[in-house]
Amino acid sequence: SSDLNFDILRNIGIEPTIKTLTLELSDEEKRNGSKLLFSITKRRKPVVGFHCGSYKGWTSKRWPSQNFGALTDLIYNQLGLDVVVFGGYGEEEDAEKIQSQSKTQIFSAIGCFNARETAAALSNCQLVVSGDSGILHIACAVGTPTIGIFAPTSPLLFRAWGDPKMNIIIENKGCPHFSPFEGLTRDECSCIGDISVHTVFHAIKNLSFKLVNKVDSELETN
Repeated sequence: SSDLNFDILRNIGIEPTIKTLTLELSDEEKRNGSKLLFSITKRRKPVVGFHCGSYKGWTSKRWPSQNFGALTDLIYNQLGLDVVVFGGYGEEEDAEKIQSQSKTQIFSAIGCFNARETAAALSNCQLVVSGDSGILHIACAVGTPTIGIFAPTSPLLFRAWGDPKMNIIIENKGCPHFSPFEGLTRDECSCIGDISVHTVFHAIKNLSFKLVNKVDSELETN
């Protein structure tokens, strides 16, 4: 909804200066976030974070577990990255469902950390893949690249508020169940399932390429 509010300001001649939302973490918290991830995976490998939950069981916002499972296999086999599933208490079954659909071992951090520990762990992920959820916004706020999968809610209202080059939106623009000003339906809309695994993986590969180039550029500068 920030984008809409900014448009209102622009219409009256005020140009917003704030472009991103930031959650500041101390250096100690960031180091602890790395240790927290290691406590889950028990190995020093780059990590992609997943979150497949939704607010109060809003199931139509959830990308299917079989898609997350297939995506896990592609991420591990083609990019060599581990997958850690994040979430809160009561979402433990989400990791189990993904694991049942994947040939690759996944790691679950669901219910393991408090809010700031979760933020610190997310800050140590290479990127985070999530539907429209709080985890998506936290990851963006701590500077982690994100891929947000949207339907039936609209990214115009609910996207992660950061650099669009590093916070990618994938949406089903053909979803007929979104009504931006009259409320959002919670009917059994299945439009999010029409977003393919390969569409999301293509975005991950492109984002990973940007990250590698960014790191290389920083190393050359330093």
